[in-house]
Amino acid sequence: TLYDPMYIEDSWIGNSFQGYLPIFPKLNESIDKYYPETKLALTEYNFGGGNHISGAIAEADALGVFASNGVYVSNLWAINSDFSYQLSAIDLYTNYDRNGSCFGDTLVTASTSDITKGTAYASIHGADESKLNMILTNKSLTDVQNSIINIDSGAEYTSAKIYGITGNSSEIQ
Repeated sequence: TLYDPMYIEDSWIGNSFQGYLPIFPKLNESIDKYYPETKLALTEYNFGGGNHISGAIAEADALGVFASNGVYVSNLWAINSDFSYQLSAIDLYTNYDRNGSCFGDTLVTASTSDITKGTAYASIHGADESKLNMILTNKSLTDVQNSIINIDSGAEYTSAKIYGITGNSSEIQ
């Protein structure tokens, strides 16, 4: 509903407003046409699962979708007292090593072969392609996902440091 033109919204939104979907491209089209340079914000959102790995997956995916679709600022609305998994997913973008390391500020095109099974988001810092940051999701609680990941970059990457969240703990490992 937010970004995928192939997704069919099976609710009153899809039934009544399918012509206005997906939302982000339509909003960005209006901004470009009527309000150039206006920033897009989601001032309250929550996809649930704050205390479960599914919440971390949803949050990590949402932040990647937001960045890819020009969302300038987004504010998680903490609806439960325990939203540790959502916070850890945010930390994957803002402080994954607990030393201030973060996802870059320049998006690099990255895609997986099947977004229903997993997603990929990539970035560099400024114009420096020597280091690539990636956020990868596995949307299955039980299955290992194999995926072809395409990265549009002029550099060749030969090693990786991996940080992640599992269903056993919300702590980034």
